[in-house]
Formats: sequence, structure tokens, C-alpha cells
Amino acid sequence: KGGPIAIADFTIINESSLENLRKEVGKVISKLR
Repeated sequence: KGGPIAIADFTIINESSLENLRKEVGKVISKLR
């Protein structure tokens, strides 16, 4: 039932400001490079 979430390598938490979301996305992108 978990589908894509169950096999995700990264989780981005979107519970704050847009700036914090951008920081979290930036961290994931830098790890993927």
C-alpha cells in the first residue's frame, strides 16, 4: 500500500515556510549530484 513512499530514498518535509522548503529541496538535489 505504501507504493512510492515506501521505496523513496529521500523525504522532503513541507511544514514550514517556502524558504525552508527550498533549503530542503536544495539538500536533496546536492546529494543527487
